[in-house]
Amino acid sequence: MKNKILIILLSLTMSSLIFTSCTKKDVETTSKPVTTSTPKTTSLDLKSFLPYSQGVTLTYKYSGTSKEINAKIESVSENSVTVSHGKSSKIEFNNEGLILNGDFLLKLPIEKNASWDSSKGKVTIKNLDYVLSTPLGNISTIEVLVEGDTKTTYYFAQNLGVVKVTTDDGEKISELDLVRISSPSVSSDSKDTTPKPDNTNTIKTKVSKLYYYDGNEDAIVYTSANTSISEKDAPKFFEDKFKNPPKDTLSKLMPSTTKIKSIKVDSKTSTLTMDVSEVFTESMNLGTSFETGILQGIANTLGDAYSCKKVIITANGKDFITGHVEINAENPLETSINESKELK
Repeated sequence: MKNKILIILLSLTMSSLIFTSCTKKDVETTSKPVTTSTPKTTSLDLKSFLPYSQGVTLTYKYSGTSKEINAKIESVSENSVTVSHGKSSKIEFNNEGLILNGDFLLKLPIEKNASWDSSKGKVTIKNLDYVLSTPLGNISTIEVLVEGDTKTTYYFAQNLGVVKVTTDDGEKISELDLVRISSPSVSSDSKDTTPKPDNTNTIKTKVSKLYYYDGNEDAIVYTSANTSISEKDAPKFFEDKFKNPPKDTLSKLMPSTTKIKSIKVDSKTSTLTMDVSEVFTESMNLGTSFETGILQGIANTLGDAYSCKKVIITANGKDFITGHVEINAENPLETSINESKELK
């Protein structure tokens, strides 16, 4: 069973390349489970999208244990890749998709809810855009479900391949995470010559809307953003937008002295945590309504972008406490975008 999972893991690593080539725009600008337009299939050179070369080793770890599984890429040819994990497995790919032992691991065109039958059960693409918290960081992934004797879900990402696998056999759920990618040693005294991949600039988050508080109308309004940001640039991007509303009639969501230190997503609990340098609402001298409106604008903006229902704000890692509110894990802000109005 473990060998089968590992074979499919590396196969889907290749499948992520197919998705990248078919729908590059969707991958680079997505961050959450949303309804997307149908991707268009284009002429592909799959080999040009291979993120790993011969000799690269991918290390996966079972969640909650110290057990690791290594898979080494033995060779890469024009239409196949050979992976060694105790034994060798050959994955083939053509203009229809990826094939292993006669089964399609992924079929073109890539579309949400697309499904087909395999010897392992029914395969369904559940989401094209899903933010996943992994040992390598918060990553926008594609979610693929295989339903047979067990339910196995694969999450794979642009430039990384499969980053997580969950298996539910009806009695327990096991998780397997990509934790390390290593190249062959180039010096005798080097144990690991290749650092973990820097995804902070390659994994993109789509920001569709920005939400602000309109004190004159006592309402949350939104304006279109339609942009994509990297994980590395996210704090600076949101900091700038929070400090500079598009109209003078809208309240600033954050003073100029405040810095966003980090933004982290826990997809399991649908919770985003933003750590800032200070309890900024204290210096803004706000009444209850304005403070509530400003915090709601922040929660809606971040929650909408990262598909999170709950938003927690911390100040230097501690609870965000003001004269009016106390924000923490037990009392998070709730995303509420349905009641927002478009800014005119």
